[in-house]
Amino acid sequence: MEISADPLCTRELVGILAVPLSHTSRAKGDVELEEERVLTDWRETARCKEMDPDLFFPVGTTGPALLQIEAAKAVCRQCNVRENCLGYALDSNQEYGIWGGTTEEERRYMRRELTSRIAH
Repeated sequence: MEISADPLCTRELVGILAVPLSHTSRAKGDVELEEERVLTDWRETARCKEMDPDLFFPVGTTGPALLQIEAAKAVCRQCNVRENCLGYALDSNQEYGIWGGTTEEERRYMRRELTSRIAH
C-alpha cells in the first residue's frame, strides 16, 4: 500500500481509490486516532455548518438549480476547510451534493482522472 508523504493526508491508496486510514485493517495507534479526531474536527469550523443543508443539495443541474449550485460554491470558496471537505467527499464517495466546492459531476471527473493516471 502506498501512503502519501503529505502529513495532513489521511488516505492510503488501495487499488484505484483512496481509503481513509480509519477504514484500513491495521490496528489503530495514537497517531491514527489523532488523525481520525482531526478529520472530524474540520466539520466544526466549516462555513456551511450553520446554513440550510438544502442549499448544498440542489435538485437537478439546469435552470434554477444552477443558481443554487453557484450559491453553494460561493459559500465553499470562503471556507477555510474546503480541502478537508473535498477530501472527505472523495474518500467516502459522496455521490450527491456540493462538497468542497465541487458538484457530483466534478467529483466523478476527478475520480476518472485519478483512475486514468493510476492505470497509465
